[in-house]
Amino acid sequence: MKHLLILLKTPLLLKAYRPSRWLQVLLCLLLLPCTYAKAQQADLDNITDPRQRINYIKRHSKQYFFREGRYGDAIAPRDTAVLVAYMGFLIDINERRAQNKMDGISQDDIKKAVTELDVNYGAYSRIMIFCERERVLPLESHNTNVPPPPPPPSQTGGTATTGPDQSNIDPPLPPDVLQTLFDIDSYRDFTSLLMELKNEGKISVVGMASTEKDLHENYLAIFSRETNKLLALWEPLKDNTYRNLVTGKIEKLEQYDKDGRAPKRIYFR
Repeated sequence: MKHLLILLKTPLLLKAYRPSRWLQVLLCLLLLPCTYAKAQQADLDNITDPRQRINYIKRHSKQYFFREGRYGDAIAPRDTAVLVAYMGFLIDINERRAQNKMDGISQDDIKKAVTELDVNYGAYSRIMIFCERERVLPLESHNTNVPPPPPPPSQTGGTATTGPDQSNIDPPLPPDVLQTLFDIDSYRDFTSLLMELKNEGKISVVGMASTEKDLHENYLAIFSRETNKLLALWEPLKDNTYRNLVTGKIEKLEQYDKDGRAPKRIYFR
């Protein structure tokens, strides 16, 4: 064995055992998720303001799993808000683990995995508990390599008055706002972030789509009723079809109906 190790250290044999280019590429691809996660964590570590940290975590929900509770004199005691956050985390995470055929985890396990953020907003305070998703869910349960949505047509140099695939929204939302929303994959997190964006003045209206006006004059987020997962992010077009901003494909309103029932549809602009 000693002689074999000596031989393997010789330059000739090192050259002979050098990984092929395809093996090097494969190793790089395998390391990408780890590299991405480290980069995201480094970005979060560089944010010192607690409110900005909360906003960053919400905008990167494919990387972090979190739940919140609010407390204050007119809302609830802090202990109640903490209990709400931990119980919401426990229930949601174990539902998702069950879907992936994984054993459940206890509240003690969660307490060891999460970090708490406690932030005052004047009239109330917010407690957030969070951790990297890979600590509580399998890596395949989220996708960090989905392409960003294309910019609205009016921002790509196209004319505003020609073509059946012209957007029915004028003015369109900025691409960075759409990208922020596109990064959210669960119904609860998506609606929570919509309200944050509305409070910041980045969007003006939010609601459950039901009328023709709701459907044809606003962006639509389509969610599965069974899993509460985001299925599509739609931009309405002049010809009463919809452009899926995830895939760039033209789709119709009934495309995601199941057993005669429409999926959950949230409108915003």
